[in-house]
Amino acid sequence: MSPARGFAIAENDKSCDADSATPSNNTSNAAQNGLDLDALADALAALPEADRPAVVAHVAALARLGPAKRAAILTLTDPDEGKDEA
Repeated sequence: MSPARGFAIAENDKSCDADSATPSNNTSNAAQNGLDLDALADALAALPEADRPAVVAHVAALARLGPAKRAAILTLTDPDEGKDEA
């Protein structure tokens, strides 16, 4: 079992809205959620064990933010920043 598997998705996750109530969208959302959880598990596994709780706390804090604040923070922490565009 990977490190992220013990963590539940935040109950206030609003990624499933009224438009995603159809079965095909729910299946697509479930598949994407699985991929997202796998990516989180891989990222956590790459960290030293002592750092993992702090990273989980930061992700949980991001999840509790409103969409505008979360987008602003994620814009400031663009993972592609500093990479050469070729």
